Amino acid sequence: MRRNNFTRGLITGTIIGATVSMMMNPMEDRDKRRLRKKANSFIRNVGDVIEDIIDMRG
Repeated sequence: MRRNNFTRGLITGTIIGATVSMMMNPMEDRDKRRLRKKANSFIRNVGDVIEDIIDMRG
């Protein structure tokens, strides 16, 4: 249970930190689109990895 809470806090903190840094450092639209594409790809890959880990455990 402790590990689950740590991971959840780590992910939440990362998202909040990224959001605040994006607000404090405005970017051009082209850079935002590029970053959004990379972020979506990263999230999909992380989701696949988590799904694989869950399948291994179950």
